[in-house]
Amino acid sequence: MNFKNIVVYDWETDSPKPETCNPVQLGAVVINPRKLEFIKGAEFNSDMRPLDIDDDDYFDRNKSTIEWHSRISKCSTDEVIARWKAAPSQESVWRSFTQWLSKYHLKQSRQSKFTAPIRAGYNILKFDDVITQRMAEKYGDVEKDGTIKIWSPRDHIDLLPMMFWWFENQENPQKYTMDVMRPYFGVSAEKAHDALKDVYDEGQILIKCLQTQRWLTDKLLTQGKLGPKSGKVQV
Repeated sequence: MNFKNIVVYDWETDSPKPETCNPVQLGAVVINPRKLEFIKGAEFNSDMRPLDIDDDDYFDRNKSTIEWHSRISKCSTDEVIARWKAAPSQESVWRSFTQWLSKYHLKQSRQSKFTAPIRAGYNILKFDDVITQRMAEKYGDVEKDGTIKIWSPRDHIDLLPMMFWWFENQENPQKYTMDVMRPYFGVSAEKAHDALKDVYDEGQILIKCLQTQRWLTDKLLTQGKLGPKSGKVQV
């Protein structure tokens, strides 16, 4: 079996609506799918300049999210705006990201969506993937049928629904947000909501979940409670 690299990725944005927001930061890290370890040096991190940040009403339209970034980063709203204004353009960051991703395909020759990495993250299906689809369509990284080229088309890992399987019969936690889940997996909340920090946090949780799943699967196979009695999965 060929094991594709797992890329944990995260967008930070200027509004909570993935269909219309401007991305302001993109972070990503790569996990070795066999060793379940971060690949050393395999990270992407860049701010991104909002397209309409020079509009007179930009601050008023995005005030609540800008103020949220200000509180999280412990800086003024003027500093938040200044950071975003100084960031590279949306297109240049997207091009850099897709070029970076190409290094982690299953093979370097004849790359396609079928050799592309598996995407992972927290709540990516309802948020980050929506933004990524918009970027891919805008900059020509989709097939004729609209399928995105940069990710494996079949597999994905969204940690948010996975949390239901971990905690569905427990009194707590009451919510499954990333901020609530960090302590359950021994992950520090310090500097949370920076895209690069978040992908490393999400990656830690993902690694722990997959390690546990592999241990359980091996044990059930050995006991003959899963798959054929020989303990080997036939594919």
